[in-house]
Amino acid sequence: MARNEPVIIKGLLEEWRAWKEWRSAPPQQEQLDRSGSSAHGRELDASIAFDHLRKNFGMSKVCVAQCNNKDFSDQKRVEMTLEEYIRCWQDGMAEGLYLKDWHLPKEYKSYKAYEVADHFADDWMNLYADETSTDDFRFCYMGPKGTWTPLHRDVYCSYSWSSNVVGFKYWILFPEKYSRMLIDENGNCVYDVTDSKYTAAKSFAERFPRFQTALSHCRVAFQSPGETIFVPSGWYHQVYNVTDAISINHNWFNGWSLPRVWNHIKDELKLARQTLEGFTFDSFSSLVVTGSESKSSSVPKIDNEAVQNLMTANTGIGCEKFVSLLCLAAKHKIRCIESQSEVWKVQSAKKAHVVLVSIFEEMIEGWSAVISKESMEKVVDSLVKIRNHALRKK
Repeated sequence: MARNEPVIIKGLLEEWRAWKEWRSAPPQQEQLDRSGSSAHGRELDASIAFDHLRKNFGMSKVCVAQCNNKDFSDQKRVEMTLEEYIRCWQDGMAEGLYLKDWHLPKEYKSYKAYEVADHFADDWMNLYADETSTDDFRFCYMGPKGTWTPLHRDVYCSYSWSSNVVGFKYWILFPEKYSRMLIDENGNCVYDVTDSKYTAAKSFAERFPRFQTALSHCRVAFQSPGETIFVPSGWYHQVYNVTDAISINHNWFNGWSLPRVWNHIKDELKLARQTLEGFTFDSFSSLVVTGSESKSSSVPKIDNEAVQNLMTANTGIGCEKFVSLLCLAAKHKIRCIESQSEVWKVQSAKKAHVVLVSIFEEMIEGWSAVISKESMEKVVDSLVKIRNHALRKK
């Protein structure tokens, strides 16, 4: 994690319930690949155990992306039950339909489909979600051959891990230092790096003049069944299901990636402010253009609440929530050190405390107008506790 490089890990899934129950006998070769060849010369994998999934989860409401239907920077999505989705698939009607972001672990807590590896256990995002009963960042993805996810960077600039239960995936990843080359001046990301017609257009070259440089430095990976890929913080990536596939994925961050997450939060705050420059809002949040007839009215200048609302709408998190998340993490890191956990856990906690102290100090100095008085008191209290704990340990 300190190196922030992608890694494929083997051997984490063999004892998972999902590995044992979501897989059926291998399909016939012609079912896997119409050309008559296996996936990139590899051994054929098991197929998805649809009957088991239908029996246990069939009534779940799931979000399905239409991979052939672009919707701004993403794919258009529809909602259906898992039973309906599986029926479409088995009836040959699921081409381009990709089930994404299914909160299966939260919806079926007693099922215990998998265990999180120690590598990924220091997870502040899902710790906060569990403590506050808000949406978590644990997902199941499932789609037929050819479904895909457009180029993107994970939420909050977080890490992610993705384990293939069934099928093969193809990953295209861009090192963090090339991220700026993948974004236009309006903050929009390249949609599909593999579409030569799209990337060859003159308008594309004008929006992304350094795209070819970024493309020349991308990394690619084939992920097999039973393998887990670690996606680093800040790395844009695009993913294809080379075969029918089902995977389990988490987004998370911890002390190692926190500096990148913190910079991302500050960038999003700055962007929200810049977006709303030149506008004011009345008490009903109706927009008023500065310089119009209402310029001389008593409508107050845009306040922080409007900025926070826009930031939350754009990124899924505002500054108040981010403060609460960090304060909760700080408390848990102190407990970890005091409980004399395994050496690696203690080292991780100490690393986190160093970064948290720096961020809390920065918040105290510059965020008095950004967060509430109550949140600022939480920041100060957390900082004092970390420092006092460090002194006791000396």
